[in-house]
Amino acid sequence: MGYIYKKATYDPNWVDVKQQLPKEGDKVIFYSTRYDMQATAEFRTGVFIFGGARYRLDEVSHWQPLLLPPESVAKQNEC
Repeated sequence: MGYIYKKATYDPNWVDVKQQLPKEGDKVIFYSTRYDMQATAEFRTGVFIFGGARYRLDEVSHWQPLLLPPESVAKQNEC
């Protein structure tokens, strides 16, 4: 049995960096216009940090918060 791929759709939840930035320390998904890529990163001191790379605001056009984990996993991790 092969993989079944969903047709890609545009996500309306992207936030334009010109309108709003994440809070310091937020973990987000960002879209880099320079590299035509999206990845997860932490927003610190005005840049998106992904691995060892630092993406400046002139390289990133949009971002969105990470999704919450599945409810069953979140409950397992509660203290």
